Amino acid sequence: MKPLSSSIRGRAGRTAVFGLVALLVGGCYDYEKRIQWSPDGQRAAILTTEGLFLSDAKGRLSRNLSPKANAVAWLSDSQRLAVVTYDSTGVRLAIARINGEELTAGPSLYSDSTAVLDIRIAPGDAHLAFTIENESDAADLLVAPCDGSAPPAVVSQRAAAFPDWSPDGRALVYFKGGGKSDEASLGTLVRRGVVNENGKVELSREPVHLAGVLIFPLAHAPQVRCLKDGRVVFNAAEFDLPLAPDDIEGTREQLFAVETARQPTLVRLMTRQAQQELPTSLRFEVSPDERQVLFGTPEGSVHVLTLATGKVQEVQPSAEEKGKMDVAVTPVWRRAGQFTYVKRLSSGDRPAEVILREGEQEIVLSKDWSSEFIKQLVR
Repeated sequence: MKPLSSSIRGRAGRTAVFGLVALLVGGCYDYEKRIQWSPDGQRAAILTTEGLFLSDAKGRLSRNLSPKANAVAWLSDSQRLAVVTYDSTGVRLAIARINGEELTAGPSLYSDSTAVLDIRIAPGDAHLAFTIENESDAADLLVAPCDGSAPPAVVSQRAAAFPDWSPDGRALVYFKGGGKSDEASLGTLVRRGVVNENGKVELSREPVHLAGVLIFPLAHAPQVRCLKDGRVVFNAAEFDLPLAPDDIEGTREQLFAVETARQPTLVRLMTRQAQQELPTSLRFEVSPDERQVLFGTPEGSVHVLTLATGKVQEVQPSAEEKGKMDVAVTPVWRRAGQFTYVKRLSSGDRPAEVILREGEQEIVLSKDWSSEFIKQLVR
């Protein structure tokens, strides 16, 4: 992808739920959603080093719709995209409509020199949240109406880069840190109202604290996902405080949920056996029906967890051979039970194929894509 500032590349870190669990917060900025299916599953937005393309469910590619696109997020009508573009003048975020093989962008919702790290569209499409790089190696979280009727409002400084919306589209849930980037500090998992009952951006005076955290220096951004039943899901590794620095090494992450519908409590979502079968650091996406979780890593591993049974299926192991190309493209759901991932090839000029998988059946979407296009995708 087009380079972001070097200060956000390759950061490693850990966050601890105070006195209970520690979050080894996965989420490298080089590990990106370069393939995203539209909500209706009819086409996928594909980001390469050369720009934005669309593919239908049979792998037919469009022309390059936006050579300067760097990040996208679909709106629920599957006809519009929030698109971030980078050029010599800076960074621009706008809502664009797809008309055949044309992309028509609306007014800028954000225009600056600061990199946009993540975009989350609110349920109902009225608002979007996005995070931008700040000078403290963290992120600022902003919210804006999708129609451009008001400028972005800052929800939080020193937030993690990957928040989520509450199911009603009126609040954001995110991790917030405190203190300087070179020292451990107290932080919190919080929910803050950002949209009032009239549908206008209005920040609540105080956020609701869901969990206390201790944030270690050089922390990656944790993932937060809000489920329809009110649970907030995040990844964590469990150990007791106090602890020595060596106690952190070798710990394995678990999926936790904060039960917000009742008095907030932390609940483990995986069995110990499932935890051992998955990578040490988890990057995850919950399926549209919220029954399965898809995991991937920058080294190309892909696993699927079925929450009801606790069973884990390995789809692709990590690339452990020295010099073997990583395929740091996030696996993504197309619909419940069906997802896309990048499958490494062991030989030849072609490094990988893009696969649509359902159960044990795999369809190669990229069979007609050029080797150069594949390299631009996985590079």
